[in-house]
Amino acid sequence: MAKSKSLQMLPDNLEDQQIPNLPAHTNIEHVAPNSCLQSALFGLIEKGTRKYLKQQKVNSLNGIEIWYTGEQLDQSDLDVFLHAIHLTADEKNILPGNAVRFSMNGFLAATGKSVGGSGEKWLMGVIDRLAANMVYIEVPDSYTKKRQMYGGSLIRDFFYDYKTQTYSLRLNSSLGALFERGWTPVQWEQRVSLSNNLSKWLHGFYNSMQTIFPMQVSRLLELSGSSCGRLSDFRRALRRSLDNLVEVGALKSWTIDDDDKIHIVRFQTRKITEKPV
Repeated sequence: MAKSKSLQMLPDNLEDQQIPNLPAHTNIEHVAPNSCLQSALFGLIEKGTRKYLKQQKVNSLNGIEIWYTGEQLDQSDLDVFLHAIHLTADEKNILPGNAVRFSMNGFLAATGKSVGGSGEKWLMGVIDRLAANMVYIEVPDSYTKKRQMYGGSLIRDFFYDYKTQTYSLRLNSSLGALFERGWTPVQWEQRVSLSNNLSKWLHGFYNSMQTIFPMQVSRLLELSGSSCGRLSDFRRALRRSLDNLVEVGALKSWTIDDDDKIHIVRFQTRKITEKPV
């Protein structure tokens, strides 16, 4: 398959900086930075419990350091973020100024949401959260061993035309830096078909890992950003979500051993992430 050119989004005052572009990806696949899949940045939030955070340290795998200011983000927010990135792969969607254009109804359908008033309100709320935040993500470069930091909101700005029901949206100009530690192709139909946010988080987490190692249930609770108060309740939800991943063909099998560690078996045919962990 032919790959499209990476989208370049550099404001004038950053032209001389060596800021990475978004990875080249086809217009039929979605991609996600591993730093977003291996942390609680897009966590698990119970309905009605979303909080405003101020420079909050986010749980993540070793090597990734994240601080976040803004309303908490969840897996639905990640759906919108990843699909907006995906749309940049098709040059037909790009407007002058590097804005990406899309219809309200088309975007809702692609993210598995119902078309109509409730879906429109949901999408506007997500875009508001993705624009009104400050994220710092610091990661080690796989090759130079030096650390790099991304800082900014995830969406720079947007314009909505009520007459045509279309968005023109600009992602942050430094967004490519998020992909420098590695990125993962996302099987989008699988993700959209998953029944709950924990299933979606696990889907991204395990697909972003080059090698899966046994992990304590309590550690997964931390990394997922779950607000579940009791470990036993989280373990019960985890079992259901892992079964969900097996049902949609994302995992081959799973077990929890006597030490409360999860063992995952993936199918052998899968894409490998670039600069994987």
